Amino acid sequence: MSRSPFHNEPAIAAATEIRPGRDPECDALNMYEAVMSAFIGKWSLDPSIVDGLLAAPAGMAVAKTPDIFTHETLADSLGIHPTFSETLNAGGATYGFMAQRAAWAV
Repeated sequence: MSRSPFHNEPAIAAATEIRPGRDPECDALNMYEAVMSAFIGKWSLDPSIVDGLLAAPAGMAVAKTPDIFTHETLADSLGIHPTFSETLNAGGATYGFMAQRAAWAV
């Protein structure tokens, strides 16, 4: 049996909000970046310890082809190197599915 890269590691579960409003200058990926930057700043995390990243495809809510590599683009732009990362789309169950995948990873 192979050993999980997360064996005996702590998990952090937290949420972060950004200012509500209209941001026509931001595309879906910019909004992800804003939330992730706020998250890392709010919780005083060193980006080097972020080892998991789950994202829904950017562009799902607009008339644009969804980006199925959102997790890779976000990791690159934020300078993080997660051990586990995925872009997931399960319709209305996407975020519940992400919580399940994160629990399994831990």
